[in-house]
Amino acid sequence: MDLEIFTLTEDFEELSPRVDLEIFALTEDFENLSPRVDLEIFALTEDFENLSPRVDLEIFALAEDFENLSPRMDLEIFTLTEDFEELSPRVDLEIFALPENFENIYLHEWT
Repeated sequence: MDLEIFTLTEDFEELSPRVDLEIFALTEDFENLSPRVDLEIFALTEDFENLSPRVDLEIFALAEDFENLSPRMDLEIFTLTEDFEELSPRVDLEIFALPENFENIYLHEWT
């Protein structure tokens, strides 16, 4: 599963402590997906006004939406360097789903 965020530099100006990007999808939205799932978020500048240094990516979906996913999950953020100035060094990527959906998933320990 790849979560990719594409945005212009000005979208992240004057961020405040927390950014919540939440994806809500019905089961039928994920039917017949190949093992890779691409979720792309496009946002205008005004959508990110007064946000802060913490970035939370949260996925809310029914258990059956994640059936047959490939075992590796990649969470990727694409943006210019200046977009993340003065951000806290920790980025939290949170996925909410039932445990059985994540069996045999690849876990990467960040250092």
